[in-house]
Amino acid sequence: MASSSDARPRYVVPRYRAPEDAVWYHVLHGNVPGYQIDFMYCPEVPHGAFTQTHFGHLARLMKYIEPRARARYAFALGNLSRDDVQHEPGHGGLALIFGLRVQGVLDHAGRAMPPYAHGILAVDRALDAVTLRDAALVLHQRLLPGAGEPHKDTSGRLYRKYARAVRQHPGTVERLLRRYIDSFEALPQPGPSRLPWSFLADESALPERITIVHPDDAPFARIAATAARLGAMLYRSNIKWTTISSGREFDIPGGVSIRFVPAGEATSDPAGLVVSIDDVPEDEATMAQTLFGARPRASVAPPARVGWRERDSAKKAAEATVSRKHSSAEGAPRPSLLPTAPSLDPEELLRDRRAQESASRKRLWIALGAASAGLGAIAAILASTPEPPSVPVSALASSPPLSPLASTASPQLPRDAGPPPPAQALDPTRKVSKEPWRPNRPPKDEVTAPEPTASARVPAPATPHAIGGKPRF
Repeated sequence: MASSSDARPRYVVPRYRAPEDAVWYHVLHGNVPGYQIDFMYCPEVPHGAFTQTHFGHLARLMKYIEPRARARYAFALGNLSRDDVQHEPGHGGLALIFGLRVQGVLDHAGRAMPPYAHGILAVDRALDAVTLRDAALVLHQRLLPGAGEPHKDTSGRLYRKYARAVRQHPGTVERLLRRYIDSFEALPQPGPSRLPWSFLADESALPERITIVHPDDAPFARIAATAARLGAMLYRSNIKWTTISSGREFDIPGGVSIRFVPAGEATSDPAGLVVSIDDVPEDEATMAQTLFGARPRASVAPPARVGWRERDSAKKAAEATVSRKHSSAEGAPRPSLLPTAPSLDPEELLRDRRAQESASRKRLWIALGAASAGLGAIAAILASTPEPPSVPVSALASSPPLSPLASTASPQLPRDAGPPPPAQALDPTRKVSKEPWRPNRPPKDEVTAPEPTASARVPAPATPHAIGGKPRF
């Protein structure tokens, strides 16, 4: 058995394909006759810079926007990039929304004054204060032409045509909505955003809510101008914010919400900041400091954002260039590794040359001084060293040749000298001299050989000494 919900006809949201260079995307939301409250008309998603994340935030804003009890409409400026982890200040998405209650019409459940909302959004556009204010005024003029006309004619003129077409001529609904959207030629056309990150705030110091109190009869142009200045400043900051609204809907979690409240409905707010619309500064820097504790940031143009396709193409091109360089570098001469001297003025070259010559002369004099000191030390050592004893050449001729190991071997005695005397045959009465040994003069017991003639002197070999201190030949 089929339920009543299965018997109800299935509803498909009409979607349109926006031009590739579209600046504004239009979204209509309200009661669908015979169905329920849903989107009446919206663009295809994703499309260009308009993503599913932006559409999700927009759906939350349009579903719950609600005019105040004695107000004809509610206006909201919504942040569509508050949860984007890759968000760059100055390149997010903003939406301008008007919410109405249509009089004289019943919804699908028989309730009077069904809701209707029209929103326009732009992503990654140069949305400054003037652009936002002009867009809000154009949208307000189309939905609410003026207070001079009857009230029933200013509350959702399009919605009545739409509800009639859904009931009587369903095939003409999409053509009706498309013609309506194409008629907003007066909207400003901002170019791609090159706005910098201008304001920086500490998240822990932000208030939970800001309430701006305005006179009960304040014109929409004044509220729109203040909301546009706030939105343009927040658009170029790192402040997490959700909406700037004049309605009575609940605050959206995830950031600071700003509410425009008539003076007759204003109350104190212990958790937030309450200011008068007259106290909102005109200067952006002063406004950021007063309301959010933000400070101006150094104006640095953000780098150009490149998609993954462009990054991949650039990477492949760079790899191909490197491979070509490696292949062509085999036969090419290698560049010199010596640094190139910078070009200097003639005066600087002359000063450098003089400095180098002075340093060279200084190093030369230091080297000469060190060499002189070394030579003097060598001469002093040679002067203090005694001259070894020498023997005549005739004595050398008669003495047997010595082996190379004579200096290290034990002393040898002549053949006719006989065996050495025993130890007990030594003279016990000989006195040993207690005078310390001096290297500069020979001992007293040593006999100096006679001076050689004027012929060449040859150093005598070491003469063995006999036991007892007297030489033995």
